[in-house]
Amino acid sequence: MKTFIAAVALSPWIAYRLLSLLASEDAAWQFVSASLWVGTPILVVAAALRAYGEGLKRGARGSQPSATDRPAFQSTQLGQLN
Repeated sequence: MKTFIAAVALSPWIAYRLLSLLASEDAAWQFVSASLWVGTPILVVAAALRAYGEGLKRGARGSQPSATDRPAFQSTQLGQLN
């Protein structure tokens, strides 16, 4: 996942560099900036929908703890609460 995020973050810079080889730097910058205005909201909506889906899956699982969930207190701390 970190590789994907890094690739998405670097893709405008890579696109700018490649387009500047074929066209002028101003034209390349205009294209990349226009693409960012369209692409960024789409990425935000996709991330929100993915997080919503993960939340639905976690809610459907019920109150059973998963392997990654830890108890709020360790057994050695329970005596100190009284």
